[in-house]
Amino acid sequence: MGQSVRIDDVLSFISQIYASIEPYEVYYALRAMKVKFIRESTVDLLRWCIAVRKAGFPITTTLLSSLTGIKRGQIAQSLHILGDKGVLLLLKYQEKLPRGEHRWIISPIFEKYLPERLRSGE
Repeated sequence: MGQSVRIDDVLSFISQIYASIEPYEVYYALRAMKVKFIRESTVDLLRWCIAVRKAGFPITTTLLSSLTGIKRGQIAQSLHILGDKGVLLLLKYQEKLPRGEHRWIISPIFEKYLPERLRSGE
């Protein structure tokens, strides 16, 4: 029988990964992609996205909202803007998710500008 894991432990684990990602690493990757008007909040959200992905979880509005304390609608809007800039990709999939819930991945274009240790390795 498997060992049970508490949600707080998962959030804590993702937070540790987030803390290990330096803001400048994400900022310079965005600059290399020629993204304009880079805000601190954008860099932080992308750090969370990278941390979630490195922890092995899907990037969703609900999970990011739980981690950041930001409302799901605001997270969704920010993720869509990052999708428009080619930083994130919205996944189309078969399974049914709750209304307004989407899954995202970090785009291969953005990923190639990240330091090696932050890449997925896939």
